[in-house]
Amino acid sequence: MSISPRLCVAAAVLLTAIALACSLSRCLFSDAPPAPLVQLAPVPESKPTNDPLSAPPAAIQREASERPNAEAAVAVETPVAHELATAPSDAAAVLVEVLDEHGVARLDDGVRLELRWLTVPPREPSLLRYFLPTPEDAPREILLPAFELEKAFLRAREIARERPFEVVLAANTKIATCSEHVFEELAIPRETIRLHLQPGGRVRVNAVDAAGNSIARALSYRLRLAPLETALDDDRSFDRLPILVRETTGGTCLFEHVRCPFLIEALVVDPLGMLDDEHVRMLGPAAPGHEVQVTVQLADEAPRILGRLLDEELQPLRSRAIALDVKNRQSAAHSRITTDAEGRFSLGWTMLRRLLGTPEQLAFTTVEDPELRTLRMQAPAFPEHGALDLGDLVLRPLEAEALLAAGFLHDAAGQPIARASVDVVEVWPPTPNGPWEVARRLTLGHIESDAQGRFEIRSRETVRALHLTPRCRGYFAVSSIVVEPGTRDAHLELRRGGDLAGRIQADPGLNLRKLSLRLERDAEKPMLTRPDGAGAFRFDGLRPGRTSIRVELAGVALETIQDLEIREGVLNRDPRLDPLDLRDRLRAWRLRLQSSAGTSIAERRVALVPLPPRGDLAWGHSDREGRCTVLLPKEVVELRLFVAECNPAVLTWRDEEQTIALTNAARQHLRITGLDAVPEELETELQLGVPNGSDEEGMRHAAAGIAGGSRPVRQGSEVELFVPWSGTYELRWYLRSKVDGMRRELGVTPLELSAEGPARALEVGPSAQDVARALAELRTSSGR
Repeated sequence: MSISPRLCVAAAVLLTAIALACSLSRCLFSDAPPAPLVQLAPVPESKPTNDPLSAPPAAIQREASERPNAEAAVAVETPVAHELATAPSDAAAVLVEVLDEHGVARLDDGVRLELRWLTVPPREPSLLRYFLPTPEDAPREILLPAFELEKAFLRAREIARERPFEVVLAANTKIATCSEHVFEELAIPRETIRLHLQPGGRVRVNAVDAAGNSIARALSYRLRLAPLETALDDDRSFDRLPILVRETTGGTCLFEHVRCPFLIEALVVDPLGMLDDEHVRMLGPAAPGHEVQVTVQLADEAPRILGRLLDEELQPLRSRAIALDVKNRQSAAHSRITTDAEGRFSLGWTMLRRLLGTPEQLAFTTVEDPELRTLRMQAPAFPEHGALDLGDLVLRPLEAEALLAAGFLHDAAGQPIARASVDVVEVWPPTPNGPWEVARRLTLGHIESDAQGRFEIRSRETVRALHLTPRCRGYFAVSSIVVEPGTRDAHLELRRGGDLAGRIQADPGLNLRKLSLRLERDAEKPMLTRPDGAGAFRFDGLRPGRTSIRVELAGVALETIQDLEIREGVLNRDPRLDPLDLRDRLRAWRLRLQSSAGTSIAERRVALVPLPPRGDLAWGHSDREGRCTVLLPKEVVELRLFVAECNPAVLTWRDEEQTIALTNAARQHLRITGLDAVPEELETELQLGVPNGSDEEGMRHAAAGIAGGSRPVRQGSEVELFVPWSGTYELRWYLRSKVDGMRRELGVTPLELSAEGPARALEVGPSAQDVARALAELRTSSGR
């Protein structure tokens, strides 16, 4: 008996839908946290088909790099629904087309579903985004499965909680203007949904080499649009703009339907790293139908690093995938290399250099290897051009790390808790609850329990005692323990905590995500969260008892709710938090900062301390015109303003913009001494602080924050400080390894600084005894 091919396809689609529905059901009815709000289609294991959830890997990577951070969008867990709010539709899918003025246009980026609030004034940013790429073999239309739409509405209702919303279908394009389709309620349309592109211009990008010849191989073309008032040399503004990425192999790339008129940035990147990437910025199409030609010349050969990787027996690591982590004290960058048959590798340095700057540490680690090997080394000075050969590099097994502690994480009934984390701190002396002379967090990766609740902590650092604290969402730690290195039977107990939820009401113009909620309890570390766009917030896994919540905006307290009762294992609500009304509590201080000569004080950090000082400290940042707007409670009528490199000023409330003329702060020079014994692979850091409990603490913290920060120093160098406030400051010294990032505190030097600014440089530095002690500790910890 023969079976119709059409029937086979229908059966396959039905089985796929059943499997996906079962997967969705497991997510909805399980105890696991709900899925992230940003959901990407899975990467296919084989060639893409007509299945709309089979995305080309390039599209997936683009969306992953450009999508908003889910945790930043919603900082609280939404409740898990226990039943579908609507019955599944009998319509299997909806067809979506994107049309231009001439017919059907292919959009490589596909379409997206978004949740939007129905609010006035303007809608808040989307909280929910589902991405559906365009299938490679069906460029004219996109198949939107009905269950995806139902899932979007279900998730939207969980987030909205009685607040009106709509689900919007839109083209996922960064450079074109397109109509949208609004689903005001869950109704599966049976006709094709058509989204219409507005007429636009075209940008054709041509990539050429140093001789002006077209580069006819795989290149990555990227396009950004900037408002006309943006300066062409303003890298910071361009880097913040959304970017459309396309890969072609013909030496040219055409971007269609570009909005007019805008400035454009065309960036061309060589994926092989052989050539330096380059960009051109210019005026884009002036009107619909116009085309702009952009020639980007990739003329310079990219600097490269070369080397050969060996195992502990000095045998080449042949044809191995190797992860390369590059770090400095500010940031980190990551890449992956593959060795050849002789264990050699070659990597273009352009992209890593652009992301990172000057490197300090290189870390090579084998990937997908049952016997992981690694090497951490100090980064050499990389050339601007040409190649740097690192020679033979020996990767050694990670098993050389010693067992510091192992144990079992369980609940009150003795049942294992999987995927719980363990905080590890070296302490001394080994008393259970301190006080400790040494309390240092170890440079370890994430320690997590397995399905049986077991955990292991391994490191090459030498420690004397370990303080272990378990953490898991929805639980609280019954206690923490101190163990000796080598302990194998550490038992850590967690208990199901209580949850606390509420909602904030505020004025329509306030971005609720800028509020922070601080839950404080005696002898416990404060817990922090932020409300979502609707004002809802939630704390999970709280210890039973009584607590308080402090609501802050830009560091200034707006409201404190005391004596909140937390009961174990339930969702706790308090009428004072449902809702917590903050309406008509704030007003905006609008400031314009100028120098004594009348020029704008632009791009400066600003600290605002309410007067009389009450412990609160608000921070802001002036824009390119010197303007700064900060929201403060209405009861603040006078404040002291600190600006980097300027003397402070006292302001009183006015309902209009205030122009503040500031004078330059005194400059104090410090000459660094006492670092002769520090070797090259170590770095000394200087951090300016203030003593705890000093008078007018908010003022002094503002002065310290504006004047100082942490910076690397070396023997004989001079450091310039701006001192806007006289008083006793603290100079904290640290010794840090550039190879593994381990850090030791050298000591604290109290220093009396005057706002008058003495002309002579003050000689300051740690003691020789402190330097010798820190050097010995670092050598012992790293095994050198």
